[in-house]
Amino acid sequence: MFPLEGNTTHDFDLQIRKKLQPTLASGWRIKTSPKTGNPVYERPSVVVMYRKDHEFVLNNIVPRVGQAQGLYDLVLASQPYQARIPAETKVRNVLAPLARALAPNGRMIVAQSTGDDPGMNIIRAI
Repeated sequence: MFPLEGNTTHDFDLQIRKKLQPTLASGWRIKTSPKTGNPVYERPSVVVMYRKDHEFVLNNIVPRVGQAQGLYDLVLASQPYQARIPAETKVRNVLAPLARALAPNGRMIVAQSTGDDPGMNIIRAI
């Protein structure tokens, strides 16, 4: 949990750089996969950042360690797994737990790039 104080991007940037950067540097290390050459997280982790002055509104939806159910109306999972992982593993370890966190009638949006997208086409052309 990382509450941000202030109300400008500059305020938030300063706090992230000074207070959160050391945590990110040690907790979000990556290494190169010897098999694929892709970056792989050494220790996957989550950081929840929010505006402190909006804490009262977010109190019931900010995830907490050990919280059994989220009951979220919307889960947006962007790049939640490596594209090469078998479908069964993706569902068991990533998608099913996210789906269980949804409230009744909740929605989950999953966006996964496979490397054959317009951005990669531009990079390859260059």
